[in-house]
Amino acid sequence: MRLTAHIAHNKFFRFIIGLVVVVVFLITLVAAAHKQSSSPLTGMEVVLNNDALYHFLQKKDIEQLLVKSREIDVLHTSIDKLDLKKMEEIARTHPWVADANIFIDGRRRLQVHVQQRVPLARIFDNSGKSYYVSEDKHQMPVVKGYNYPTPVFTNVPLSIGDSLNRQVSEKIIALGRLIGADSFWNAQITQIEVQPDQTFVLIPLVGGQRILFGGIEGAKHKLDNLFDFYQQVSTRIGWDKYEVLDLRYKGQIVATPSIGWVAPKVLDTLAPLPPPPADTLPRTVSAPAAVAVKTPATAKPQATKPAATVAVKSGQPKAQQPAATQARKNNQVTNHKKQPSPGAKEKADKPKYLYPGNNQ
Repeated sequence: MRLTAHIAHNKFFRFIIGLVVVVVFLITLVAAAHKQSSSPLTGMEVVLNNDALYHFLQKKDIEQLLVKSREIDVLHTSIDKLDLKKMEEIARTHPWVADANIFIDGRRRLQVHVQQRVPLARIFDNSGKSYYVSEDKHQMPVVKGYNYPTPVFTNVPLSIGDSLNRQVSEKIIALGRLIGADSFWNAQITQIEVQPDQTFVLIPLVGGQRILFGGIEGAKHKLDNLFDFYQQVSTRIGWDKYEVLDLRYKGQIVATPSIGWVAPKVLDTLAPLPPPPADTLPRTVSAPAAVAVKTPATAKPQATKPAATVAVKSGQPKAQQPAATQARKNNQVTNHKKQPSPGAKEKADKPKYLYPGNNQ
């Protein structure tokens, strides 16, 4: 009986001791936390994500927004005087700030971690105002002395974020994302004009043509066909031979020659074009389409339209007898006939060149 009472007494004594230790620990912890919160800050550190790549924000801009504009002396301000949630909300009001995380580290330093917005396109609206737009349609002002390499859209309706222009803004975001993701097109396409019917006209860096892009339906296929045209045509005959390239038709490119230049007349429909120069385009296509030339049998000359039209179509033309071989046979039979006069030769039909596009 005495042994049982002694064991119970020891358990109670150990419980009291443990309770006292816990209470002392809690008091010490609260006192330390109070001392920590009442202590002044030792400094401030601003961290910008991708600071080496993006230069929209400067650390001094964040310090000005969070500290200097609010007249906060970091080295003489205690931790308990700071409203960190409020500071995060203020940081997010900056147009180039996507998100902010603010906290106090173990050294009593104010840590400000800021995530910058990434622009998707540069906008020039009808009023002449210029700004960047992100993928979530957020507008960011232009930073003086710094331009980010994004697709440039001009003639954009006012207030791109307005509900009335929601469709055109979504098209701009989709086309800007597609062009900006490809280093070749991001460098080649210098300007994208927005038309009143919400279609697009591309202005390239090399070639100087107006590229009638149309809507964004099948946009990637249109760009693939245009790259095929560059490889099979432009690198062989020159980049300045056509003034308009029309991509609005499915599976083909309609190219209008420049004024004063006449497309070469090829008699042999199976004869390939000369090989491209060694310094052709830096990008390659997995299955470039073959090139064929077709001369229509019944084409009427048009005196009022000197420029021929080049159409890039999908699919391969049927094989036919080379026109040069047939011409030699006709010359042997009708050699005694009178040759056509120079005037009649000028009125001869101009051929239309059919270039198969990439129809994958």
